Amino acid sequence: MASSLSSECTPLKLKYDACFNSWFEGYLEPITPSGAPLSAAAVQQRNKDKAEEYDRKCGQVWKTYRECVQKAVTNKNLDQLLKEAREDNPLKDPPPPPGKNRRASRDRPRLANCTLSMLFVMYAAFKWSRRSNSMLRCIP
Repeated sequence: MASSLSSECTPLKLKYDACFNSWFEGYLEPITPSGAPLSAAAVQQRNKDKAEEYDRKCGQVWKTYRECVQKAVTNKNLDQLLKEAREDNPLKDPPPPPGKNRRASRDRPRLANCTLSMLFVMYAAFKWSRRSNSMLRCIP
């Protein structure tokens, strides 16, 4: 697995990755052994249970890792690049599927947004490192 933005954060990243992957494997398992469809209420309850399971198993690990990365972003002066990236490509919720109400889509866990946020951090770090390298080449 890849290193984190800061070497101090890499052990936390590895711990979070392992936790998330373990949780996600369970999330992807079939809901019923026979594969028979569940009622909407049963699906909603399963989603709620899985969100609570994620918070219980990985929530604190995620918070600790996120704080470390945010500190590294600040220490590497990437705040402005992140701000520019967010302005250029703002994160927007996808429209709800046809026939679904908006409230139900807002109640789902925001794991996708967390992943996208981490991608922006990696993009900003890459952009910053390219700027740094080009500046160093200009120095005689």
